[in-house]
Amino acid sequence: MNKALKALAINVRYYRIKKKYTQEKLAEKCNTSSKYIADIENERYIPSIKKMCNIADALEKEPYELLIYDNNRENISPRSDLYK
Repeated sequence: MNKALKALAINVRYYRIKKKYTQEKLAEKCNTSSKYIADIENERYIPSIKKMCNIADALEKEPYELLIYDNNRENISPRSDLYK
């Protein structure tokens, strides 16, 4: 499995949950579909650089931050304490 793709999936989910965004809300901010966001988070799709920049902007992060692998974020779920 590609480590950059895994990092992207984990970080999009992590930062989305940290901002208390649903997949639908993030998708709206990126002018895309919630299925597209779900596919990225589930490692089924690799976004273009332009779309990754849009996602990073919506999450108020730099694009490179979405590619930094941190195994402590792997088991973050939507029901995580990050929502609190």
